[in-house]
Amino acid sequence: MHTALPRICAAGLAAVFLALPWGGASAADSGSAAPPLMPAHRPEAQAAPAPAAPRPTPPVPATPAPAKPAPSTPSASADGPRIVTATHRWLMGSGETLADAKRMCRAEAVRRIVEQAGLVIESVSEVENFVLTRDQSRSYAAALVEVRSAEERLERAGEGMAVVCTVRALVDRSDLARGVRELQDDPGAARRAEDAWGRTERLAREERELRASSPQPGDPAWSALQDKRQALARSFDELRREKAAVLRSMEEETRRAAAAAEPGMTVSEIERLLGPPRAVLPENERGYACGRWGEVWVVFRHGVAECVRSRLQDRPGVGECQCDGLSTGIIKR
Repeated sequence: MHTALPRICAAGLAAVFLALPWGGASAADSGSAAPPLMPAHRPEAQAAPAPAAPRPTPPVPATPAPAKPAPSTPSASADGPRIVTATHRWLMGSGETLADAKRMCRAEAVRRIVEQAGLVIESVSEVENFVLTRDQSRSYAAALVEVRSAEERLERAGEGMAVVCTVRALVDRSDLARGVRELQDDPGAARRAEDAWGRTERLAREERELRASSPQPGDPAWSALQDKRQALARSFDELRREKAAVLRSMEEETRRAAAAAEPGMTVSEIERLLGPPRAVLPENERGYACGRWGEVWVVFRHGVAECVRSRLQDRPGVGECQCDGLSTGIIKR
């Protein structure tokens, strides 16, 4: 038995690929400004027998312009889900279609959401002792973050037009931690997530470099830019297919486990039916151990199944691996 890996945020993993391609966006600043300092009190001057010459008024410091809001980064101390909003403004180039502009604008907005979620994963990795590079944190975030909605609108930009995209995503620190454990427990899935993110980042970088040269329709660089965007679209399609396959596998395993696992079965009997568990909590001092198939947990005591749960519940002095607590989390016992 090895280290427990709680459930992956399957819904988040599905939704982000449906919103691809990605890109960056700025969101509202989550910090609150400190209250302004009160001006120091000065005692009133004594009245003089004769009117005194007016004293020069000291220059009043100019009020600084309000600072541009920084992208909102989910608080590292927030354990619950949080909706993060990001917006990007895409200037349409000469000959660029509206469909391409919307797709690339949305890509940039989603990419910034991924950057923010990657920062949360970095903070989680420090607490959970994960060993992750910056690129791994971003690739896992792209696979785990749940994008809830995307909106676009057109506006004038000088003599041209711009597309303004707003995306909203669910960032849940606890679910991200569970998802990272799940990916680390499945080296194949982790490698595919890293490869997909690396490929997408490379294609997006090359697309930006081509676009920076301001190619015009008919130029060789224009054709190369269109080819690069088509390659990005194919990469996103591949990611969506891979994600769909992972989701189907998880859903099927969850259904099979809920139907097949029964209290009274031994570990070996359940493993013959379902295969090895995805995650394990080793036997504790009370004789309880847990194994997870899909999103179903089977709680064993001294090697015999005592209950089947949809989720574990941590109880003081008892721990997570037990069959006590509310019946809403228990499928069979």
